[in-house]
Amino acid sequence: MSRSGMFQGTSSGGPALKARSAPHRTLRRRMRQLVSPLIAAAVVVALWDAIYLSGWRPGYVLPTPFMVGQRLVGMVSDGKFWVGVSTTLLRATIGFGSAVVVGTCFGMAEISQRAFRATVRSLITGMQTVPSIAWFSFVIFLVGLSEQAILFVVLLGAAPSVANGLISGVDETPVAVIRNARSMGTTGVRLYPFFVIPATLPAYCSGLKGG
Repeated sequence: MSRSGMFQGTSSGGPALKARSAPHRTLRRRMRQLVSPLIAAAVVVALWDAIYLSGWRPGYVLPTPFMVGQRLVGMVSDGKFWVGVSTTLLRATIGFGSAVVVGTCFGMAEISQRAFRATVRSLITGMQTVPSIAWFSFVIFLVGLSEQAILFVVLLGAAPSVANGLISGVDETPVAVIRNARSMGTTGVRLYPFFVIPATLPAYCSGLKGG
């Protein structure tokens, strides 16, 4: 075989070898992503068990991982676990859904009405800095210890973040977007659904995530 043929074989074999090794690299990367959380969980469980064995707290205060797992299996088998999960998911869905609606309405009101924005923006920002748990005693005083109190706390905790995300997105909308819209004949209220709101989606989604 000539030298040119040897070089051709080497050069043609390089991409083939890379193509064959790509799935192996992907598999190794996925294995590392799976193994790392398992190692972290094992370390936490080992520390937990070591603290129990040290006798720092009695078993009824700090049970072992085995005792907790045994209790969890019992709750899953008799249905209590799933009742708690369904109740929590229902509260989260209703509370966060209400927060999205209220926060979006407040954000749109601040965007469209300058007087409303000047008076309410600082209030919404202040409410966002207050931890949700701080509202709980106030809400209990108003509506009592009930399901409505829990949903109200979720609403107060998430709605300001949603509203501020929408407002920040509008403030950060590039001027070129507005100019291009006006050059195409779009003015007034029609600017918002077709140009401004789509441009605010990154900040709005960030507000949703924060909520």
